[in-house]
Amino acid sequence: MENKLKNVKSCETVESLGALGIGELVYDIGCRGGSLGFYGSDVAEFAGCSESDLPGKYGCYCNYLGGGVRGAVVASGYSGKVGAKAAKLLDAIAEACKTAYVNAENGLNDEVYEDGDINWDALATQSARKSGMVSAY
Repeated sequence: MENKLKNVKSCETVESLGALGIGELVYDIGCRGGSLGFYGSDVAEFAGCSESDLPGKYGCYCNYLGGGVRGAVVASGYSGKVGAKAAKLLDAIAEACKTAYVNAENGLNDEVYEDGDINWDALATQSARKSGMVSAY
């Protein structure tokens, strides 16, 4: 379990997440939010917990707030029945997914466009994320 935890904590990219061998990586990352993670059944097997304690997809998500602004990247949750060791690994998987998600946004968060104009959407997204805003509703 410690080796799995170490490997998960070292992940920072979509490619490195895929190399963990958890299962099929499921992702949709774009200017209108999205998600990144694995099927819950694969994560349950990897972490040694019950599939019923996880959502259908486990990782992270980002809501679109409107007006070109994306919200905070939020980790999936799990049942309180999960044991301490599995919970530690699940938390690490979710954090690795969050890191990889932000890294995969490919320039969406650049404060200035290539032509020198200010990227107001990126500045607004950064502010929303700093505040922890998840939803506009």
